[in-house]
Amino acid sequence: MVRKRHSYLGSFFIPGISLLLVYIFLGIYPFGEQSLLTIDMYNQYVSFFAYLKSILLGKNDIFYTFSKNLGGDMIGLLAYYLMSPFNVLLLFFPLKYFTEALLFLSLLKTGFAGLTMSFCLNSKKASPYSMLFSIAYALMGYMLVYQQNLMWLDGVILLPLVVMGIDRVFENRSFLFYSFFLALSLVTNYYIGYMICIFSVIYALMKVIGFCNDKSECFRFISNFTLGSLLGGGLSAFLLIPTAFSLSGGKAEFNPDFFTFDPNFTWPDLISKFIIGSTNANQIITGFPNVYVGSFVLSGLVFFFLKGNIPFRKKIAYLFGFLLILASFYYNGINLIWHGLNTPAWFPYRYSFVFVFLAVLAAHEAFQASLEKSITVIQLLTIGTLWVLIGFYMSNRSYDYITDFNAQITYVSLFISALLLFTFSHAKSIIKRQVFVLMLAFSFFELTFNSHEILKQQAYAPRAEFTGNVEKVQPLTEAILEEDESFYRITKDFQFNRNDPMLYGYSGLSHYSSNEKTFVKDFLGNIGFRNNGNWAYYGKGNTLTVDSLLGVKYWIASETEHSNYTTLKSDDNVTLYQNPYALPVGMMVNNQTENLDLAQVNPFEMQNELVSNIVSESVSDALKQSDSVAIELENVRQGPHEYGTVYEKIDGSKDAFVTYTINVEENAPYYAFFPSAYWIPTELYVNDVWTGTYFNEYNYNIVPLGDYAQGEQITVTFKINNEKVIVLDELFYYEDLEVVKHNFEDLSSHSFEVDEHTSSSFSGSVESEVGKETLLFTIPYDESWQIEVDGEREEGKMAFQTFLAIDLEPGEHTIELKYVPKGWHVGVAITLVSFLIVALISFKIRLPKRKR
Repeated sequence: MVRKRHSYLGSFFIPGISLLLVYIFLGIYPFGEQSLLTIDMYNQYVSFFAYLKSILLGKNDIFYTFSKNLGGDMIGLLAYYLMSPFNVLLLFFPLKYFTEALLFLSLLKTGFAGLTMSFCLNSKKASPYSMLFSIAYALMGYMLVYQQNLMWLDGVILLPLVVMGIDRVFENRSFLFYSFFLALSLVTNYYIGYMICIFSVIYALMKVIGFCNDKSECFRFISNFTLGSLLGGGLSAFLLIPTAFSLSGGKAEFNPDFFTFDPNFTWPDLISKFIIGSTNANQIITGFPNVYVGSFVLSGLVFFFLKGNIPFRKKIAYLFGFLLILASFYYNGINLIWHGLNTPAWFPYRYSFVFVFLAVLAAHEAFQASLEKSITVIQLLTIGTLWVLIGFYMSNRSYDYITDFNAQITYVSLFISALLLFTFSHAKSIIKRQVFVLMLAFSFFELTFNSHEILKQQAYAPRAEFTGNVEKVQPLTEAILEEDESFYRITKDFQFNRNDPMLYGYSGLSHYSSNEKTFVKDFLGNIGFRNNGNWAYYGKGNTLTVDSLLGVKYWIASETEHSNYTTLKSDDNVTLYQNPYALPVGMMVNNQTENLDLAQVNPFEMQNELVSNIVSESVSDALKQSDSVAIELENVRQGPHEYGTVYEKIDGSKDAFVTYTINVEENAPYYAFFPSAYWIPTELYVNDVWTGTYFNEYNYNIVPLGDYAQGEQITVTFKINNEKVIVLDELFYYEDLEVVKHNFEDLSSHSFEVDEHTSSSFSGSVESEVGKETLLFTIPYDESWQIEVDGEREEGKMAFQTFLAIDLEPGEHTIELKYVPKGWHVGVAITLVSFLIVALISFKIRLPKRKR
């Protein structure tokens, strides 16, 4: 007989071993050259994890960060991505080995999913055989397809514990267990925690339908469940309330047009997702629910409804739960409710793990029932007939994410699993163990094969891409941060991902996440940065004017030179520059901080207007348009278009080029920008050197052309890949260095002198005078900034629809800024009250025991 503790150990280690074998087959380091970095793990999460480590080490705090765009609240990002307790283990991994940290966390979370599922199954009915179903839960399709989304997996781990808590409430035991794990699911990831809350209500209704015997019992359960749910929300309020305020102003907004009851798929589409390896790249973007769970659970699920010794009310309860979840999958409006009334961008049906969880519960219940009363031949024939009918039904349908071989293996596995369950139920106790070991081995093989078939389709990045970037950049950024403790920003002309400032822990100008403020990204896009709605980033550089205004003091370059900056260090790979015109984070300006037209499409004029509104006296614009531009067309026809000018290929079989030649008028840096209402990707060359594809999601920004001397020529060429290119205008500008220097001297003459600063606070002093009566911070406006001027609380205002500013009387002033997330104090107070309630309930529970 398999002992229960062995069942727990198997539930933890077997899924991890299975996944590790798949990693070995796929060549994941140290078993090959690949890493687990793919899609958002590559583009976002690895950088967030690195920044979390800086928080854990005390280098930054949880309230605010300057490592995303101009700066922004940290609490929302922390609550969504980084609150898993497992993340503490990152402290033991240097940044260079974070790919191995992610592998370790992936294995660990998979194992814990199996372990908590085993706890849940054994809490219902103790059984040494529960690991057969626990490992199926840990290796379900959801865990594999969404494996890169590590922050979602804690919810998968915690769901069985939440359900255990609901069972305890129904048994008239304390609801504290339920409240604690519900709170933990909300804290580790409020998004998945929200989905667990919905399922908790469904499961509670299932308890009422299937198990309540009278009205008083139902009322008691519903009352205690409600109180436990409210207490769970209260315990997590310290994070949920400020997070709710943090999310306002982000990209996620409810669109009532999407709230329809149109079907999301046909039922054969859903059935296809139970087949081994049923995913591909398109399925990750706009696919169907990930409900694969293995043949033993599917066969057990059917037996659940066939077994005569399972109470009819229990079957009705489970049927209610399944139908409600299936309706959620099927109808778009209900599906949106599960996703917080927002259509997911990629990774659809993010709650599909709750369906698998319910299926595992039902299958395990059927397995236990078969120990008491064997599966009959009629029941076996019924399920066999069902699998045959489904096989014929699906054979006439084709899906690009399913191979014929995998479909055949799935149908064979279903027959074998049903036969093994039948054999096990009839086996004498002396050979049950051998049959169970055979079942376990078969399930292990099936689930491992499915894991391989799913994960082999992931486009994993080579480990060297990450480690090579870290080895090149980290020594530079660490040296800068150690030697210069003032506030400044760092930028680069190359990137590992859009979150390099977080990856290396410096204040930067790039960011990509789901909760960045839209107005910040819009501003950066309007002044020439790349903004595609999901991210805004510095690209390959911007103008001296912007670098100066935003306090870009250090510039790390591998692709471009900057003769107007001081070279600090250079080797074969990168050059470190220092900007002599970098302004401080705050400066006294005139009070004309509202006069900025953010709707214009010319980022150079936008920059000119921005500076002209804050310098103390009128000067000529720093950025001047070049009038000496000639255009040459090769195999291209030029014509008018309602949105500017269209350049069309004449002969589609030949290369086509649009070449601009700029005669350099002044010794200056030159720039180009091509506003367009159409993104039709085309190749961009500067002086016959390829610089990348323009008009796409990664490259549609100001293009630095380099520094030139008067009399030189610059050529900028579009190689038209498609049939045409449409541009609103062709903008070529150069920068007057004398004006840049004048503006720097003017704005730095009365600047905010920082005495102390953290990632969420500043203290210092400034002098205001007539004509310079507004203290402008190059920090995004946020009402959560608490401002004290000479010890008195003051209100800030929004300048240029972006920045934080304070109006001051002439004279010397001490200034303190401290960022406290809106709702933080209320949330903490609610959590403290909730903990007090927990303490009182615990004391009340223990008091009778002490008396006894």
